[in-house]
Amino acid sequence: MSRYVTILRSRGAAVVPIDGHDLERAAVALSGWHYDRASRTLHAPGDEQDGLRVWLAEGQLWTLDPDDAALARLIALAGALGARVRGDGGDTYRTPYDTYRHPDDDAAAPRTAPPPPLPLPPAVSKRSGPAIPYRMMFWVALLTALALQVVRPFR
Repeated sequence: MSRYVTILRSRGAAVVPIDGHDLERAAVALSGWHYDRASRTLHAPGDEQDGLRVWLAEGQLWTLDPDDAALARLIALAGALGARVRGDGGDTYRTPYDTYRHPDDDAAAPRTAPPPPLPLPPAVSKRSGPAIPYRMMFWVALLTALALQVVRPFR
């Protein structure tokens, strides 16, 4: 099983880029898929949050660590795009259990770089990590100290 897989179209050694319009058409053709233009991601049916998500970069679709069910969905998506699913080892998937070496990959240079990074959802920023709990703890401690100062004279 590949660490990451790509969905790509090719003619000989040349890659034919996939664009947002292709993804919108595929999302309509395949029931339940949803394309998010802002993040350039495509979500599988019923899996908008934690499930199968592919992102568009360099004219190809990418995803990380797909299981067998996800590979089956990716193969169906690739069929709707007139493309194919290729693992990081260079093998193309016919089914989740059967791979082969595509003739276009013999003519192309092998990919040595890792995939582009997965885009963050629009609502997530890099500062939204632990800063909120620390800020909340600061205010709770400050209010507790102030409350103790107000209560102390009444004791």
